[in-house]
Amino acid sequence: MAMRWLRSLLVVGLLAGFGALLPSTPACACSCGALSAEEAVARADVVFVGVAVEVTVPWRGPLSSSGDPVTVTFDVSTVYKGDVPANARVRTVRDSATCGYPFVAGQRYLVHADRRTDGTWTTSLCDGNQPVDAATVLPAGGYSPGPAVAYPGEWPWGVLVAAALAAGALVVAGLLFRARRRRAAPPAS
Repeated sequence: MAMRWLRSLLVVGLLAGFGALLPSTPACACSCGALSAEEAVARADVVFVGVAVEVTVPWRGPLSSSGDPVTVTFDVSTVYKGDVPANARVRTVRDSATCGYPFVAGQRYLVHADRRTDGTWTTSLCDGNQPVDAATVLPAGGYSPGPAVAYPGEWPWGVLVAAALAAGALVVAGLLFRARRRRAAPPAS
């Protein structure tokens, strides 16, 4: 038994040692070039001002990442480019380290977003988004947003995964309890 434990420890130590010797790629943080206001508008598919009314970060449990998607719903007041509904939804990522824009619910923003092939809009820290205050210079023109649209509900995948894991843990606990009970039962005479 001691020999098996020692062998396992040796294998783990060797694997860890080899892993430390392997080349790795450096970690990268978000790095954006400075954009002028005109460049930001020119690069974007849509540009609008709106209040972030909901910032939805899906629950991923212990497996969360700075690159996890975040969906922000805006109450749009003015559109400067593109066709934007009164209740626009834009996706970014969770953390500014991976170029996600840190939208805060209740704050008014100038948003620059791009349309993806699946029809969703995405934006990042590098796209020229900014909070709107009295000193913010807004693009020229501006028009009213289109009518509000009904978005499909998103599945609460995190809750479903947690429920499945909890159910699995209950089944395993029940089987272990049953096995112990059988071992502890006195033999039939």
